[in-house]
Amino acid sequence: METVHVRFAAASAGTAPRTVWRWLAIARESGRAEPARRLSFTLTDALWSRLSDWART
Repeated sequence: METVHVRFAAASAGTAPRTVWRWLAIARESGRAEPARRLSFTLTDALWSRLSDWART
């Protein structure tokens, strides 16, 4: 892929060309074109309790 194509893809995706190059490198290494699944963070009842205690101080 040429730089002009990467710049066009970056502009279309609203991101930097460096990000597109990184996506391409990951796709080459993994053989996948889908984005990697991100781990999510969930607030548990215990965390909610600690946050509310902290907010009251």
